[in-house]
Formats: sequence, structure tokens, C-alpha cells
Amino acid sequence: MRPAGQRKIFAKGWRHSSKSASLAGPAGSSGWLPLRRFASLPGFRLHFPAVRDSHETTVRVRYAETDQMGVVYHANFFIWFEVGRVELMRSLGLDYREMEREHGCFIAVAEARCRYKSPARYDDIILIRTRLKGVRGSLVQFAYEILRQADGLLLAEGETSHVVTDAHLKMCPLPEKYSKVFQEIVTAS
Repeated sequence: MRPAGQRKIFAKGWRHSSKSASLAGPAGSSGWLPLRRFASLPGFRLHFPAVRDSHETTVRVRYAETDQMGVVYHANFFIWFEVGRVELMRSLGLDYREMEREHGCFIAVAEARCRYKSPARYDDIILIRTRLKGVRGSLVQFAYEILRQADGLLLAEGETSHVVTDAHLKMCPLPEKYSKVFQEIVTAS
């Protein structure tokens, strides 16, 4: 619960914790407010809803992931893509293991691309930014950015395309629970 008198500005519209009608905004207005004007007032704080179409997670580069020069071996970026993809699904309340067990569906990689921009090195903390790029029938696409957390330098970017299959590798529809969440995200972005 917010302390008494604390106000909250939303990206579209705003709310005030007191019952003062003078801060409710003009009747029939679109709800968009000049945030600069209100953000500087004491007791106001900005609140933007969490972006559900992307997720960020971090990993530290292990010595085993590097070559003799201390540079990350290129194939490890694809492993980090998988880490990001699984964590994105988990952040959406979806469980890949549950999809396999309960629905008999698998998300097989059909295509993977990576564009390397700068090397990652031993002991760097890597930020993996993953977003759902698209979903259509049995096809699901993700996009990734790999950044060095210390300076925000873009190290690589990539995409993966996946086909939903059954245990016999036959294409099948994405289960409704997953399809509904993915469609909401793609539609909203």
C-alpha cells in the first residue's frame, strides 16, 4: 500500500490517492497528460507497465566458454540464446518442461542466426535480451541481443525460428495456453 498522499502517474492517464476531484483531469479528455509538468511535483512518481514482450537475464562468462585468447567461442552465443528464450517463457508464466510433459509438444530449432559485433571475454557479465518476434501457426520466432553489462556494448544479435512438433517430429499446433500468451504479446508490440 502506498503512503497517504502519494500519487502515481501512468503512461496513459494518472491516478491520485486522495479523493480530490481537482486532480482528476478534464471530463472527456483522452487521459494523456504532460508528464513533465506533473513528474516534478513532490509525491509523484512515474510508473510504466512492464514490457512483456522482452526479458533480460545475465550470465557470467566462464573460463570453459573461452578459447586460448580468452575470447568466447562463437557457438556459446547460441547457448545463451537458449538461456534467454527459456527465461523469457518463464517470465511469462510458461513452463517449457510442462509443455513437453503435458502436451507432448516440443519447440525444435529450424533456423538460427547470429551476427557478431564485438568479442565477449572471460569473466564478463553478459546481458541477454530476448523478445518474441512472431508467432504464426506452428512457427515461433525469437530475437536476441547480447550485451556486455559493464558498458552496454552490443556483442551480438540474432534470431531463431522454431517449429512446434510432437514426439515424432511431426508439426503440430502450439498448445492454446502458450499460443494465447504469445499472440497477446505479438499483437501488443
